[in-house]
Amino acid sequence: LEEGEYILGGTVIIENGGELTIPAGTTIKATKGFSSYILVAQGGKLYANGTSSQPVTFTSGEATKKAGDWGGIILNGKAPISGAGAANAEINNAYKYGGSDRADNSGALTYVNILYAGARNTADIEHNGLTLNGVGNGTKIQNVYVLESADDAIEFFGGTVNVTNLLA
Repeated sequence: LEEGEYILGGTVIIENGGELTIPAGTTIKATKGFSSYILVAQGGKLYANGTSSQPVTFTSGEATKKAGDWGGIILNGKAPISGAGAANAEINNAYKYGGSDRADNSGALTYVNILYAGARNTADIEHNGLTLNGVGNGTKIQNVYVLESADDAIEFFGGTVNVTNLLA
């Protein structure tokens, strides 16, 4: 992508071997609903390359924004989780996470704002602002701000990722 403003009109899945790079200063506005989210499958990579003066912002596209407007960001890595081997992602069971690669790399999120996420499908199936499923320590997550997420601002399901400067 080039810096600017984009509409997330549904589900974006970054498949194994795929990469999406979002430059500093970019804003992604999601349409309202449970199906508006970004999922990084095992082997995919998301690079949201914000800076302190030009963060990458993911937000609701609604005129009046509120918690739960859209789904959020999900990273599915290959790092260890508790239990046996791999698990199915809560949001989309076709995508697994977990494994044995402690240094797995799902990309980098630096200076990122995630606003008004956490859409709900049922009482038991709901998005978070940022979901880290078995994410490895080859992934860089620094300076992330999560505001008004309807479910958890951030949720870790196993993994070995190191996160610095998270504000929720």
